[in-house]
Amino acid sequence: MGMATTVQDYLRDAKIAFEVVDHPKRLTSVRIADSAHIAENQLAKGVLLRDEEGGFIFAVVGSDRRVDIGEVSHALHKTVELADEQEIFNLFSDCDPGAIPPLGEAYGLPMVID
Repeated sequence: MGMATTVQDYLRDAKIAFEVVDHPKRLTSVRIADSAHIAENQLAKGVLLRDEEGGFIFAVVGSDRRVDIGEVSHALHKTVELADEQEIFNLFSDCDPGAIPPLGEAYGLPMVID
């Protein structure tokens, strides 16, 4: 699968120029960065979180980083946890499993960015 339709539409509607960089499928964002010849800290990845009220928050970090759930909970003054695979699939149905784009806004999700 190429770039998600939702992301393409979002970028076009916002009049944001973009270029699709093809890369082989990889299991981690660090390996994707390597195969696309991009520095690990220059590629963003998204992580879907669920808050204590059942809402979703989208965390974006560099591909070489991990989301600190405790720090996000502290900063937002509410408990958050990782969303499960079904929740991710439901929200990002036009994306390959494990390949959610770091553009929560395109999917109507509030974001926190490191």
